[in-house]
Amino acid sequence: PYPLLVTVGSDDDGGIWLVNPEQYGTVTISGDADYADDLARHLAAQIAVNPWSEDARVECIGVAGEVRPINPARIRHHDEPTHVVDLVTGAIEHAERLDAADAPDAPTARATDADLDTWPAHLLVITGDHAGLAGPLRTMVTEGPGRTGTAVVLVGADTGDDSKLHLNLTSNGRLAIPELGL
Repeated sequence: PYPLLVTVGSDDDGGIWLVNPEQYGTVTISGDADYADDLARHLAAQIAVNPWSEDARVECIGVAGEVRPINPARIRHHDEPTHVVDLVTGAIEHAERLDAADAPDAPTARATDADLDTWPAHLLVITGDHAGLAGPLRTMVTEGPGRTGTAVVLVGADTGDDSKLHLNLTSNGRLAIPELGL
């Protein structure tokens, strides 16, 4: 029931760390610009190939365009943020389907097969310079965690924003996730 679940790295003991952006709604990738872009591409590529991400779609705006050929059915790239409106509409419709299925959130609806239309998930990966245009969608996923089937990842944004999860990359490629104590 977690189609946006992705690995973000491993610890010094060899443990693999996974993050479900849908659980947080809004995620920021910051720090070293090159490594931040690399991690954004990594997230999109995983959703392109993970078998549990079959019903997931990724909209990349200003970043990760080179990943699209891996699976054009799951990944789309746009230079301009014109598709954000479609994502807002889709998030509203997803929440309405959950209401109709009497499900508290998307993972519960998926796990209990409450409605087949609750399986799709959307990830918007957008550069920080377009962050303002994703504002209404970010508000919606923050105010209704798990209800929209959508997550927003801001790449290269300031860590002082209102995201629920911050992925901060150092200049040597190490990832810190303060909210998880990593």
